[in-house]
Amino acid sequence: MLDDLAIRLRQNIGFATAIVLFCIFYLLYHLAHPKGFSSAVLVQNGDEIFALAMLAMAQTVPVLTSGLDLSVGAIMTMVGCFASYLLVGTVGGTPLHLEIFGAHLGLGTFPGGTGGILLGIAACLAIGTLAGFINGCVVVYGRIQPIIATLATGAVYIGVALFLRPTPGGKIDEAISRRQCTSSTMARQPGLRLLPGSRCPSCCWS
Repeated sequence: MLDDLAIRLRQNIGFATAIVLFCIFYLLYHLAHPKGFSSAVLVQNGDEIFALAMLAMAQTVPVLTSGLDLSVGAIMTMVGCFASYLLVGTVGGTPLHLEIFGAHLGLGTFPGGTGGILLGIAACLAIGTLAGFINGCVVVYGRIQPIIATLATGAVYIGVALFLRPTPGGKIDEAISRRQCTSSTMARQPGLRLLPGSRCPSCCWS
């Protein structure tokens, strides 16, 4: 049995080395973290791993078709910023507006309550789907290499996200927030996790 295990280990030495290195670095991460080996850090890591797993699943489809999509992270960020407006769940609804070159443009009120949350979820899914459809059209009809096309569209989606949330902020319904993170700061300001280069002050050191 030991001989069989040694043979399998030699056959998968690269994968085994990656696992060992990951375990070492994860251990060092917890040792250096002010809240290392605590449930808050494990929950935060679980949330981040889940997001990365979703992105990996989104990346799998174009890779299986001999393509590549560099915009999946940008799409997630953009949809998250839309969600910070559409999933507030306020009973009276959420006023929507745009500020363009100093001009205040009202867009009406988005429905609140449970119906508004369900509508917001559907809208966020539709926005993500539309972004993927645009990527496909650029690649197929524009005859541009996927890596170049999605790099460009990803920059556009990040620009939309920064237009929506130039600074971390926003709010998502508390019932949804509690299921996503134990941190009250994250619940009040989902943009902290969605905008690039941002951190949660209650879970991470600055």
